[in-house]
Order: sequence, then structure tokens, then C-alpha cells
Amino acid sequence: MNFLKKSLVAKSAAASIILFAIAARAGTAWDAMGRGLKEYSDGDYPAAATNFDAAALAAPQEKLDPAVAAFDRGNALLKSGKANDAAQTYEEALRTTDLGLQSKTYHNRGNAMLGIAGEQEQKEKFEDAIKSVDEAQMMYERSMMLAPKDRDPKINYELSGLMRKKLEEELKKQQQQQNKDQNKDQNKDQNKDQNKDQQQKDKDQQKQQQDQQDKDKQNQQQQKQDQSAEDEKKQQQQKRAEQMSPQEAAMMLDAMKDKEKAQREKMGMIWLKRSNAGKDQPVDKDW
Repeated sequence: MNFLKKSLVAKSAAASIILFAIAARAGTAWDAMGRGLKEYSDGDYPAAATNFDAAALAAPQEKLDPAVAAFDRGNALLKSGKANDAAQTYEEALRTTDLGLQSKTYHNRGNAMLGIAGEQEQKEKFEDAIKSVDEAQMMYERSMMLAPKDRDPKINYELSGLMRKKLEEELKKQQQQQNKDQNKDQNKDQNKDQNKDQQQKDKDQQKQQQDQQDKDKQNQQQQKQDQSAEDEKKQQQQKRAEQMSPQEAAMMLDAMKDKEKAQREKMGMIWLKRSNAGKDQPVDKDW
């Protein structure tokens, strides 16, 4: 942008006094215009802009074209580094019916738009900056249409094209970096989710292992309790057997034998029924 600032051609405010001089007469507008031109020449652009604004406000009452003062105010604002305010002021200057002034205004408004593009570039708003350059080129084209022999808008049009190309390269780099950062964030989130899922799986597995350990422990305790109960039962039986008389022991032994015999007979009957299942039963024949 520094190259453009040194290279851009701007239409001077000094020539505007000629337009005022055509209808010059004593009055507030003329006095303010004179002060503004002097301050502009001295480099006091903020003070010049203030006086040009006063001249534009008073011009209609004195039958002067306010667009002339608006044009000079735009120049002073642009010199002050207020490109956005300058662009808006040039819009007011374009209301004139003077084609020569329109051509100069379109030209300088193009410069203001490039100034805005430079500010947007500094903030890395490259898309907005490209749009501002496109509008600047449109201003230069209109200036060339009104003044085909004027070389200044042609020069600035070419310079703006160089700026646009540079901005496109910067935008491409920015987008590539954004895509890179986005992919990095996505991978980071994905790894985070994967780690979270793995942690949950590990947690579930640990819980299952703990549950199984608790179950095994309970089973072992139950087995111990059952074994203890069985041992205690045997001890009680043995104790009772030791306390029995020979007659009671014999009776108990006979009862156990009878019980075992009944169970064998029962099992034999079940086996016999299963063996004969599905077989034809013999029938008596009377012949």
C-alpha cells in the first residue's frame, strides 16, 4: 500500500477556486473557501476540511455550487487519513452538473476506496479489501468515460489492479491457513473424542472386572458357608451315631437299606418303561 500512496495521482483542490471565482462575490461561503484553500496549502488538512464544510453549507444561499466545496473537503479528509469520510464526501460532490468536476470526483473517490482497502488489508480483511478495490476501479472507469484524454485515472486503474492481485494472494494464504487450523482443530477434537471413548471403555471394563471379582468373592463365601454347614451336619450325625445304642443303630441301618432298595426298584421300573416305549405289546390270539 505504501507503493500505491506514492504512486497514486490525485486531483488537486487548488483548481476548485476557479469554479468559485466564476460566481465570486463577498460572502460567508467565499470567505470560508478562501480560508480552507490557504489551510490546505499550508498542510493543515483538518482545519481546511472544517472550512470547506462551512463553505458547502453556505454556498446555496450565495448561489454557488456546494459540490465544489464538498470536493475540496473530500481531498482534505483524504489527506488527513480519513478515507471512509472522504469517500462519503465525494458522494456529495458528485451531485454537481459539471462533468469536469464529476470526472475529478470519480477519480479521487477511487483513491479514497483504495485507502479504505489499505486499512482493511492491515486488519487482514482481504475479502472486504478486494471489494473496495473493485469499487475503486469502477470509479476510475467512470472518470475515464467522462475524460477520455485524462491519463491519471488510467494510471491509477493499473495500480489498483496490482493491489487487487496482491490481495488475492494474501486471501489465498489466509484461507489455506484457516483450512489448516480447522483440520488441526478437527483432528484435535476427534482425538479428544477417541480418548474419551477409550477412557469410558476402560472404565466399563474395570467395572465389569470388579463386578466379576465381587461375584466370585460372594460365591467363595457361599461355598465356605455351605461347606461349613455340611461339615456341621456330618459332625452332628456322627455325634448322634456315637450316642445311639446298638439296637438304634441296627434299626437305622435297616431303614437306610430299605430306602436304598425302594430307590433301586423305582429306578428299575423307570428304566423298564423307557425300554418298552414305542414297542408293540403282545396280544392274545384265539386261534
